[in-house]
Amino acid sequence: MLQYLGEIEDQTSATSSAPALEVILNKMPTRFKDLHDVLGRIIGTNQESQTTEITQFYRCSIDIYRFLYTIFGSIKRVKATRTLYKVLDDCTKISPMYTNISSGGQGEGLNIPNGDYDLMTVLEQIKVKLDCSVIEEDQPILLFDNQYSYPGFAHLKIGQNRFSEELFTSWGEYTIYGPLISNHRFKNYFMSRYQDHDCKIHGPCISDLPETVDHLFCFRAMLWPDVAESWLTRNKSSIWPPTDVMLNSVSHGILIVPIGSKFGSSEDCSFEWRISFSLQERDLIHSFNYVQLLCLTVLKYFKKDVLKETFLCSYFIKTTLFWLCEELNENMWNPENFVQCIHELQRRLLYWMSFEEFIKGASDVCYRPFNKFIVSRNAYAEDDVEENGPAEKKYSRIQNFYGEVRNKTFKSKSTSYFDRFLNNLPKQFEDICHDLRNVKRVIQESQTIDVNQLYRHSRNIHDFLFMEFGSEYRVKATRTFYKVLDDSTKISPVYTNISSGSQGEGLNVPDGDYDLMTILEQIKVKHDSSTIEEDSPILLFNNQNSYPGFAHLKIGQNRFSKELLASWGENTFYGPLISNNRFKNYFVSRYRDNDCMLHGPCISDSRGAVDHLFCFRSLIWPDVAESWLIRKRSSTWPPTDVMLNSVSQGILLVPIGSKFGSTEDCSFEWRISFSLQERDLIHSFNYVQVLCYTICKYLKRDLMGESRLCSYFIKTAIFWLSEELDQNMWTPENFVQCIHEIQRRLLYWVRYGYCPHYFIVENNLFEGLLPLERKLIEVALHNLFPLLLQSIFYQKPKLHFTDPNDFKEINTPFIEGSKSIFILLKVVRASLSWCTLKQSRSIVHKALFRLLHNKPSYFTKDLYMLFFCYANQIFPQNQRISCHTENKRMYSSYKQCLTHFLIGTKVDVMNGWLLLASYFYRMDKPLYTLKITEIILAKPREDKMLIADGYHEGVMLTYLEQVAATKWDQKLSFMTCMKIHCVDMLYIIPWSILNLEELLPDAYFTVSTIPPVIYAHLLRFVCYNADGNISLREREISEIIKTCRNNCFLGDWKGRATAYAMLANIYKSINNDQSADYWKSHFFRFYREHPKR
Repeated sequence: MLQYLGEIEDQTSATSSAPALEVILNKMPTRFKDLHDVLGRIIGTNQESQTTEITQFYRCSIDIYRFLYTIFGSIKRVKATRTLYKVLDDCTKISPMYTNISSGGQGEGLNIPNGDYDLMTVLEQIKVKLDCSVIEEDQPILLFDNQYSYPGFAHLKIGQNRFSEELFTSWGEYTIYGPLISNHRFKNYFMSRYQDHDCKIHGPCISDLPETVDHLFCFRAMLWPDVAESWLTRNKSSIWPPTDVMLNSVSHGILIVPIGSKFGSSEDCSFEWRISFSLQERDLIHSFNYVQLLCLTVLKYFKKDVLKETFLCSYFIKTTLFWLCEELNENMWNPENFVQCIHELQRRLLYWMSFEEFIKGASDVCYRPFNKFIVSRNAYAEDDVEENGPAEKKYSRIQNFYGEVRNKTFKSKSTSYFDRFLNNLPKQFEDICHDLRNVKRVIQESQTIDVNQLYRHSRNIHDFLFMEFGSEYRVKATRTFYKVLDDSTKISPVYTNISSGSQGEGLNVPDGDYDLMTILEQIKVKHDSSTIEEDSPILLFNNQNSYPGFAHLKIGQNRFSKELLASWGENTFYGPLISNNRFKNYFVSRYRDNDCMLHGPCISDSRGAVDHLFCFRSLIWPDVAESWLIRKRSSTWPPTDVMLNSVSQGILLVPIGSKFGSTEDCSFEWRISFSLQERDLIHSFNYVQVLCYTICKYLKRDLMGESRLCSYFIKTAIFWLSEELDQNMWTPENFVQCIHEIQRRLLYWVRYGYCPHYFIVENNLFEGLLPLERKLIEVALHNLFPLLLQSIFYQKPKLHFTDPNDFKEINTPFIEGSKSIFILLKVVRASLSWCTLKQSRSIVHKALFRLLHNKPSYFTKDLYMLFFCYANQIFPQNQRISCHTENKRMYSSYKQCLTHFLIGTKVDVMNGWLLLASYFYRMDKPLYTLKITEIILAKPREDKMLIADGYHEGVMLTYLEQVAATKWDQKLSFMTCMKIHCVDMLYIIPWSILNLEELLPDAYFTVSTIPPVIYAHLLRFVCYNADGNISLREREISEIIKTCRNNCFLGDWKGRATAYAMLANIYKSINNDQSADYWKSHFFRFYREHPKR
């Protein structure tokens, strides 16, 4: 404890005489009386109190803090000092050619008597750029080059333009590296022109005669040096420095200061210039809290008055404080821990002075090392670094901070000064030594992380996210849903539909992407040397002249080759190849949605709901991916059966080329896709792995959307980690650590600019990312944990997590399966609404075949029944209505459509019946229409739930958890419960025979769904309007307006907008233009207030 106060110079002073400790206590100043009493109780004669209460120590620390607070001033004084120098700098900037910046102790706002004041003048008219930059002619240019300089230093080469001769004459000299700026000539130039003729050079500065100001002339470079990139990317234990401070600091650029290294690689260091981070350090100090500022002030003051004869530099103290602020928790820096903070600074300085090897290895950071104390590396240290590679060198600093030093020489010096002091005390102080060791042990135990507590917190976070994203039941239900969807839509051996994306993988990511892959099975892809058959079109796979992970598809010469060449092919240097551009444009021109657009290799529909990919399958395994099959793995993942099944499915060839292919034009390259294998691998994950993947994708979408971090990078990182880490690692107790491992791996890849493809290691996924984009990804990844925890515990608005206290665990398979179906119903409706007559008929037959011939589980059976009912709603809408009422064929068609519509009524309360009523209206049977709608509207709707596309799914989930869990009879099937309790929106099919074109909105608003109650009144209106019953017609209009006011099953804002647009058309149809304009203007006013999604 006495070492904290600096009252003991060395350990010999404690052993010179028996009562040495008591003498020292007696000599302590009176202002430390409280601390004197505490220490006296520990080592004094009172045997009854042998331990010190930590609260007493905290009180003493606060007393010392308050005393120094009165000496060095409050935070208001610090802010006032900083404001003073900001105003001074602003007032003295009278020309754009230079900028004055106040620095030093006074410029930082520290109240140190006779503190140093440094004035930096930045020569803004001279631009400093990278050595490979383009040189303009309108201003003097210096080229920054640090390849041949000591770390932290650089050469400034004169850029060749019309100003180069003037620069060379003033400051330059010829060297082996070309014309460079000499820092000696630069300083002498300004000293010869300085107003104070008695000034002198002091390091890089010019000091005036009273030595009150150190004036520094320097350059600014608006770039970030590669040797300091680790400061942006390294893992930090605390949230300091804040992200906004880091981004602002980088935007300032760096300063180039006229002083060379003393250990530079050249014989003469006069051509080296130091890279200065003074602007960044100023911002970092301005972000300190008052305790951190007081620690810096006290140590600089102590160094100035007590340690002035030593080589300890103020910059060493500042650097130490920066590192500790980055490592220690923010809560550590408070008045109760003030003495402990000073002690941590002392310990770190002593540690660094002892380990020169560590200091040498720390040269890649923004906070500069102690160059004055660096010694050359010994042989074993060099061998050790070379053996472990650059990654180990990067992380050696972190290992040394936590005592994880591998060299034996370091271990021999690991005994602390305090322990050596206690061991050298005389025997008569044995009791005191025992008490002090107990105090030390208590402090160490209080600072040790409780592993069980960490596991408990990790488990709690896992359980919260478990309730937020759903259980494994929900994941399995979602995957089963898409398997049934793919199976139901495979109605021909010519193609295969496969659902992918987040939803296809079973991840519950709100508004997650849904990709549909259609594999053209009739076209075979074989090796280039394979035999070509005549009975089917053949494409030959060749990846010899392509970038790793891509291939050319050559047209095989048989009777189908001319047709393939005419449709998709072009003649090239390698022969007739399939062009991916022509291939995509071919399907875009034939797509049923005329407003679709190309999105990478996919075709996106006008609603933006589905990315549709057309591709080929090749039942071969490419040679570039053979390493995946044979490489050694640290864990048992992936299982052997999964790997064998993956290989048997073959690979997919996707119509997009590489951006860095070996050919000039990448339109003939096709990407080798392992989507089928990746789907199997994700399906083999345990729930913790799935949850890690889900939360990373969720954070990426909500919080890191502006960065170029791709979901595929996250998936690749989890694949590699699952292969390397033991499977026992992926448990709820290690959930936080698993997320941290994913973060570390991504940061490591971003730092070195290499993300290896999981199947093709030679394929760098980061190829093409600009350095600025990588830095944005690094910043986003660094913020991953703080953003996650803040969103969970502080409910930040960006992540719409529900309050954990509001959750209740309903993890039955029935409820979880119901959740997945409700959320994914819009995918089913959107997919079936674009089906043709032939496709909808085939889906009806396929679903019925599965229901009759297979024995699926209850959940799978409900899904097939759901598809069967919805397909029966779609199929008759695609048929044409015959105009001949006497025709037997027309009667047969009428009975067939009636049967399909009746089957469609089994899916919900209103939707199927409304379609049947609409069909009766088209068949000129309005009485049937009025009777059906009357019965529908008479039913009670209070306990019904609306299923709406775009409706906030939280409403549906709340209904399931609060209503369905109590009222639904789980002995019944899901379809039966849905028919009793659910109301679905009416989906509009553009070519349906049931559409009321005269009442649908004009082109200013595209209608995809109509609220069911609105549509029921609309049908009744058209019936009364055709019959000429004006009073009943007006009553239905009033009911539509009343429904809008009561918000009865309108869904989201689009439902209300649709109702307003239809009211405008209703009044237009009855020639009431004034009311039509009113509702149309009402619609536009409402539409502008909501996002157009």
